[in-house]
Amino acid sequence: MFKKIQILMVFVILMMGWVVSACAGASSPTDNPASENRPAPLAGQPTAVSQPGSSSDQPAPTSLPQNTGQMNGERMIPCAQLIPPDELKNLLSVEPERLAENSFAGTTSCEWKYTPADAVQPRLFYLQAGFDDQAVSLWESTRKAELNNEPSDLVVISVDGLGDENYTWKSAITGLRVAYVRVGGQTLIWRFDPADVLYMANESGLIDMSQRIFERMK
Repeated sequence: MFKKIQILMVFVILMMGWVVSACAGASSPTDNPASENRPAPLAGQPTAVSQPGSSSDQPAPTSLPQNTGQMNGERMIPCAQLIPPDELKNLLSVEPERLAENSFAGTTSCEWKYTPADAVQPRLFYLQAGFDDQAVSLWESTRKAELNNEPSDLVVISVDGLGDENYTWKSAITGLRVAYVRVGGQTLIWRFDPADVLYMANESGLIDMSQRIFERMK
């Protein structure tokens, strides 16, 4: 019973408040401008507030940092975007026979199989691109693991002008030229036969192709 009385009292209070509000609204003058009934703004307070989402309070768009790998964790880049088919054909001097592609968010690995015109056995041309926040750590761990399989006296060199950081060598195991290149937070790993990919056999060609790939990862 007591609980019912409490509920009834609350209901009565709410009804009284609603009635008073309705009466106040009805008794307000309607023939005067609304501005005459509004209090003047206090000093130091804004006279108007823009609504959330309006153009007045939206910050100007800013471009993402380039070559950092930031904000790219959910992005996927196919091999055909990294190296378009026509460009790849010019590099290899033949039409590739097949492509093994693994495209994940933030990482793309491409392995093309091709047979040079004067050869019988097929060869491999390999590219791995990293463009997320984990790209540099994966790049470093892969390089260390690969070098651990090479002879201890393997010569590793750095090419001037090739990214922010790079390591290149000729593999004693596969005979392929290997190049690890980093620009900011984005990375590349190349493995190719310089005898077939003549353009990249020179340092200038390797630099140019790497720059093209980094541009396509933006």
